[in-house]
Amino acid sequence: MNKDNSSWITRRKLPNKIADIIEKESYLVPWYFFKDCAYGDREDVLRKEMNPYFSHTLSSDRDRSEYYKKFPLDFITQYVHCKGRPMIRSHITFHFPAEHKFGIPHNAHVDNEKPHDVVLYYINDADGDTFFFDKDMNVMHQETPERGKLVIFDGSTFHSSSAPSTNIRMTLNLNYELT
Repeated sequence: MNKDNSSWITRRKLPNKIADIIEKESYLVPWYFFKDCAYGDREDVLRKEMNPYFSHTLSSDRDRSEYYKKFPLDFITQYVHCKGRPMIRSHITFHFPAEHKFGIPHNAHVDNEKPHDVVLYYINDADGDTFFFDKDMNVMHQETPERGKLVIFDGSTFHSSSAPSTNIRMTLNLNYELT
């Protein structure tokens, strides 16, 4: 598949009022440094090199950050038709520009071992694409971050972020268990 044949991915646009809330609140959370945006410190056959980033976990299973309620996650859950499905995880990410790594996918990964859907929301415009991989780990699609855009896809699809060249790249990532 390529960018012109991506029927397996669903795209939606959040209303500006909701996008404004998410962006504003994202700048107010404490950010935590991680050595790699896909695997942290753990070893994995797919990990090539470390790609550091900052993240804030809003929720993990039933654990919730004190900032969780400041984000309109219930609205998003209803908006993407996931109401009644358990949210496995929600977190926001922050990548600094790295022009020398621009266009190079970070480490391919899936977010969770449980069957799930991923709702990836782009908090701001950036040029660090999200890469999607086929079963042979070839790039099959790239999605450019645009403020307000949601992409929804099967969580078993390997994907990766990439470094922006000029602007920061911020995302909100939600994982919903399949029921």
